[in-house]
Amino acid sequence: MQACTKWFAATGSLILLISVAAMTAILAAPGFSFKENEVYTEEFDLAPAQGDAMVNAVSWSPNGKWLATACFDGTIRIWEWPSHSLFRSFPNGRWAVNSISWSPNSSWLASGLGNGIKIWDVEKDDLITFITYGARIEYVVFSPDGLRLACASQDTPAKNGTCVWNTTDWSLEVQMPRNITTPGYMAWLNNGARLMTWSPGTTKIQIWDAADGELIRTFLYYYSPFSLSPDGKWLAYRDFGLLNLETGISSTLVWPRPFQRDVFAECYTWSPDGTRLAVGTDCGIAVLDMSSPDKPFNRTFYTISRQPAYYTDIAWSPDGRWIAVGNIAGPVQLFARDSDGDGIPDHREQFPLLNDRPVFILVLIAAAATTWMVAFVVQTQEMKNATHPPKSG
Repeated sequence: MQACTKWFAATGSLILLISVAAMTAILAAPGFSFKENEVYTEEFDLAPAQGDAMVNAVSWSPNGKWLATACFDGTIRIWEWPSHSLFRSFPNGRWAVNSISWSPNSSWLASGLGNGIKIWDVEKDDLITFITYGARIEYVVFSPDGLRLACASQDTPAKNGTCVWNTTDWSLEVQMPRNITTPGYMAWLNNGARLMTWSPGTTKIQIWDAADGELIRTFLYYYSPFSLSPDGKWLAYRDFGLLNLETGISSTLVWPRPFQRDVFAECYTWSPDGTRLAVGTDCGIAVLDMSSPDKPFNRTFYTISRQPAYYTDIAWSPDGRWIAVGNIAGPVQLFARDSDGDGIPDHREQFPLLNDRPVFILVLIAAAATTWMVAFVVQTQEMKNATHPPKSG
């Protein structure tokens, strides 16, 4: 019995020492905080081949398996995730890729080129179809059900600026009325029932009936870049403006000035849950807390990078763990999100209990206390038996 007591006491002491050592190491670790403090760190870069560093577009597949990057030289690269190794490379000749869009099932990738639209089967490495145009394609986007593909092009005698194609047989389904200038942004609304377009020459945001091409609503004097929230209610635009598409009311996001001067927004992307808005600016990259879009004065601001650049596109991964950023003079940058600020990026937190450091330490301390309690009970029983030995037979 005495040996058992010593074992429990020694075990409890060892657990306590481990707890103290772990707590000391954690408190000394850089970036540690008991409070929630979101952090974004640059994990690595995806470097394109020499001579084609300008990246026009970046886009994650809906299943999170691939990241597509489109370069000015016409090459589309598909990077596998999470290994971030090159999976496919689709050449497009001398035509630059202006826009890319994944189908909802992540099987197809549409690309808008200088002379038409190409749709690729990514898994099979196969060109499904090539819709030729006599004009530059500025924007392509699949409908939420994947049955239609909207595109924006320069007006030609054969095809108007905004068209909707049927992805079953690739027939032209709807032509919107001819625009004064080429639409520079498009997005599907109401689960594919409506289509929103923006034309830089007219500064109009127009909402169309996707079935018959009838104009439903127009918003005047808005400027790119744009990004539509996941719920389709909010449109971020230009220099931190926010348009409520239901009420038509615009507001300006209260933007902190960590860069010490006014900043110009170059690209936006919403997080999958709609609570964050990442923005590439001429002064760096940052994230705004958008958990309450209708309250612009309550914003938490997270700085990702203070590196000045011309950022062409920015995209948030479907799981919310990564932000990919393209620019005209360098590789695609990948930033990992650490939502709880514990120094461990979300994509590495496979064991939440062990990575939630304060909870882990409390578990160790509780284990030490329990072991000591058992040792105390055993020792008390020994002392009782020594003082009042049991009577024999």
